Amino acid sequence: MFGLLVGFGVGMLKKSLSTGERIPFDLFTNWQDNLLNIFLIFTALVLLVTTFIYLTKNGLVMDKRFGYILLIMYILFGFGNWDRDKEGLFHKGL
Repeated sequence: MFGLLVGFGVGMLKKSLSTGERIPFDLFTNWQDNLLNIFLIFTALVLLVTTFIYLTKNGLVMDKRFGYILLIMYILFGFGNWDRDKEGLFHKGL
């Protein structure tokens, strides 16, 4: 989550400071082109909420069951992005 916020925030701050003008943020207005970013943000949100709920109910203890839940969510995220990948990241084997 920290990397996601820094990735969006620092890049926009750098661009804003270097150009000195207002930068349009069209993440949701042009959603077809930004579908991978939107899917990433909502997946991170689901992972954050799942982690919060699981750890509060389990007394802040992470066990193998929590690891399996995260592994399943990451695998679903990877398969969910397989056909949305415009840069070919998954198809290049990276």
